[in-house]
Amino acid sequence: MPDKHTELTWLGVVRQHWIGSHPYTRDHGLRLSANRRFSPRLRLGAQAAWYEQTHLRRKNDLLDGTLKDISLDATLNLTPTMQGTLVTGLSYGCPRSVQWRNNDRWVRLGVNAALPRGFNSRW
Repeated sequence: MPDKHTELTWLGVVRQHWIGSHPYTRDHGLRLSANRRFSPRLRLGAQAAWYEQTHLRRKNDLLDGTLKDISLDATLNLTPTMQGTLVTGLSYGCPRSVQWRNNDRWVRLGVNAALPRGFNSRW
């Protein structure tokens, strides 16, 4: 059972990807997220997502199919105005055409800084 430091969410998601000024894909699906704050400075989280993807600029639907993502993230508050993040994940794309199926792995490292007068910066 979650306590006051744990958060569980189940979300319906709709996304649209663009190339230039043209829509390229539209996704809809579900995402389950779990986050736990271990201290005032450290938060760990996990996400699992499932999407149905439709390509909008293709005449055939061989690239349409299912996307599955799993990711783990850690956030550390470095100072009261700076936050570091580390995210790693796996993704599996399963379009109708077998030759376009793929697995992806990624790692993302970032820093967020709260600037004066309400501005925010992300590196």
